[in-house]
Amino acid sequence: TFTLLLVSGFFIGFAQCLILRTKLLKVGRWILATTIGLPFGFFSGGVTLALMPDFPGNLWVRAAVVALIGGTIIGILQLRALNGKLTGSFLWLLASGLSWGIALCLSGFIFDTFLSNLEFRFFFVPFLGMLIGAVVGIISGAFVEPAILQTIPKSQLT
Repeated sequence: TFTLLLVSGFFIGFAQCLILRTKLLKVGRWILATTIGLPFGFFSGGVTLALMPDFPGNLWVRAAVVALIGGTIIGILQLRALNGKLTGSFLWLLASGLSWGIALCLSGFIFDTFLSNLEFRFFFVPFLGMLIGAVVGIISGAFVEPAILQTIPKSQLT
């Protein structure tokens, strides 16, 4: 699982950089932050829930909490990669955490609702991965301009 999250983090960071590279100078740091942030964030979310064994909620509520914590940690590391506190930092952390939480819940809902009775449902896992990526990209992408790019000092922009 760690390796899968590490590889996924790299590809997510790389895909984000394809969009951000026209605006940011330090895209390598962004990729590294996302690569490290995905496994570290989701591990931290899992540990948080493990420390609260009486946490209420079904599997998908618990998964959403893990994703919310994980997404927030990814956002923190991405902001650190940009060297500094930005005025839109809170908005970016909120967008990052919520986008991961919503994406994971949506994919879980689709898997449980529409794919659970299919004999070959695990062939749809790549589709669900793309769905998670699309939802995270759409939600966080809507906030990247007001939260990050408008608040970065001009010396860090291209």
